Amino acid sequence: TLFISEMSNVDHYNIDANSILKTSYAISQEITLEGTLKKLMKIASENAGAEIGYFLLPKKDEWLIEATYEAEKNSVMVLNSLTISQPEEVPVLSTGVLQFVISTKETIVLDYAPNDNRFRDDLYIQMHKTKSILCMPILKQGNLIAIIYLENNLLNGCFTTERMSMLQMLSGHISVSINNAILYENLDHKVKERTIELEIERNKLQDRNSTMERDITLARKIQLNLIPQKIPINYISHIYKPM
Repeated sequence: TLFISEMSNVDHYNIDANSILKTSYAISQEITLEGTLKKLMKIASENAGAEIGYFLLPKKDEWLIEATYEAEKNSVMVLNSLTISQPEEVPVLSTGVLQFVISTKETIVLDYAPNDNRFRDDLYIQMHKTKSILCMPILKQGNLIAIIYLENNLLNGCFTTERMSMLQMLSGHISVSINNAILYENLDHKVKERTIELEIERNKLQDRNSTMERDITLARKIQLNLIPQKIPINYISHIYKPM
């Protein structure tokens, strides 16, 4: 049902609807955030023809890279919230393009990035002479929850209308999968935290029980030392002398 409204576009761009449904199903099989990121980044990057891909998620007031794709290595690496750039360092992607998508919540495609006047001051684009860039927002009820950033430095105009259309049709399913994976990770994190708390309380209780057992044992020893083990007969006779 996710793609019913898009079927006319499928015919227009000659996109295989069965492939889209299979792709959506493949993404939905993943539960963890790491598994979901690996699967969707590989699918999105390969279908778009990207050389490099980044998946970004917001944390507090900053957008961080959570996964990267490299076509040369045919691999996806899930990262631990990598910053886009450090002070006085060249960023790992175009911050101008990224900011455009954050501000507009719209997909942007650049056929030859250095020629686009909107990004003529972008340090990354000017240094790398980046050819093709595609940056797509992932929305949930109108809210920006993730961003997919793709590059191809071998071809101008790599990200064609057909390729972009396929990604946009998958974006709704990507949104659901990412949201579910984040909820699962948060729940799993809370369960682990609670498990640790219970383990700490159990250890404290064991320590208290051990202390109590030691105190009881010590008290018994003291009592035994205070009570004579054998009372001399002449001592008893002295106490109970006949009247």
